[in-house]
Amino acid sequence: MFLKTLIPSRAIKLPTALQGFPIDAALPSCPDLSASSNKVISLGTAHSLSHILSYANLSSPHRTFTTNMTIQRKPTSFSQVVKDPKWRAAMQQEVQALHANKTWSLVSPPAHKRPIGCKWVYKIKYNPDGTVERYKARLVANGYSQVEGIDYRETFTPVAKLTTVRVLLSLAAMQNWHLHQLDVNNAFLNGHLYEDVYM
Repeated sequence: MFLKTLIPSRAIKLPTALQGFPIDAALPSCPDLSASSNKVISLGTAHSLSHILSYANLSSPHRTFTTNMTIQRKPTSFSQVVKDPKWRAAMQQEVQALHANKTWSLVSPPAHKRPIGCKWVYKIKYNPDGTVERYKARLVANGYSQVEGIDYRETFTPVAKLTTVRVLLSLAAMQNWHLHQLDVNNAFLNGHLYEDVYM
């Protein structure tokens, strides 16, 4: 006596939420999703960006820049970074800057205080030709765990509005002014904390 496995005969359809997305490249090995069951898979996206955007239309330096940005991957975990001497040097530079600016004092927290967490944030800075200028590492506090009135009383961040930047750029273009970009290696707010914050 033999047992026969039954193959379901119902047609498998792509979920409605996924229709219109270019997922045909991800499903070529699924025989159940035939061209007759769903036209999205056989034809691709009706209005694909590849019909409008193309790397071929970019200038050679811009194409190199875009390609290098695509190839370089930012690390997602400390265990990846600790193996790379470039990222270790970037983290060491950040720690030295924090010490030089007397950002913290190394102390034992009191029993009634709960330290807030911190994490490393990594970014790759590029030159205009697409080559890597430097690897940037920042040690940031997990501010979402702070409690108002205990860890802070007010927040203050001096940032320029995007509208102001646009006005400045349009004014420079109309007046034929030369623009220069400045990237500050380590920027610190010169604010005074009145609370004891443990991290």
